[in-house]
Amino acid sequence: MKGYLLGLDLGTTNIKGIVLSFDGKIVAEENTPVTYEKKENMVEYDAVRFFMLVSDTIRRLLSGFE
Repeated sequence: MKGYLLGLDLGTTNIKGIVLSFDGKIVAEENTPVTYEKKENMVEYDAVRFFMLVSDTIRRLLSGFE
């Protein structure tokens, strides 16, 4: 069976992505830094920007499959 698995780690400082073949070999890896804004006693993320970073990470992971 031929296929791939996509994994994402949506962390607070980086978005990490990996594509694995079903036999466990790493096919692609990506790491995207995440920016946030500090406000008094909290941290704020721009949801649209975060979505765009996740989308871009996935796009780069899959770019070699075209």
